Amino acid sequence: MDNKGLPTTTLPKKPQSWLLSLPLHPLVLLALVPFILPAFIDFRRSSAVSAPRKRNILSRCSALASKPSIPPGFETRTESDRYEEGTKPVLIRNATIWTGNKDGHEVLYGADVLLARGIIEWVGEADGLRKATAMYGKALETVNADGAWVTPG
Repeated sequence: MDNKGLPTTTLPKKPQSWLLSLPLHPLVLLALVPFILPAFIDFRRSSAVSAPRKRNILSRCSALASKPSIPPGFETRTESDRYEEGTKPVLIRNATIWTGNKDGHEVLYGADVLLARGIIEWVGEADGLRKATAMYGKALETVNADGAWVTPG
């Protein structure tokens, strides 16, 4: 096919490995055999998994089949394991809250949510400010949601 005056380019040749370009004497090859051969002979031994590690792997695999559940004591805890010391309690007022209850159909309008120590202290309709102030006093931070949605997660 004619290029009609277009410049042609050729790709450079791929450089060969310097090891392949060395002329090796048969005696040199024989001297290298003890270093190269064990890598192939011991393959099965080097890839074997120790018994404790095997038990750990199998227990982790079986844990994948277990169903997720709420850990014991979750409902009675007073502080989250992710709670940062010094974080103020927060009252979210006048929110539209999707609770997830009643098969995901429960929605509370104009409700309040109190968050303290990394957990949801309570969710309720009206009068949340009085209850929260009684519990936390001036440390309480209040946010007016103005009807915005609040959802779990």
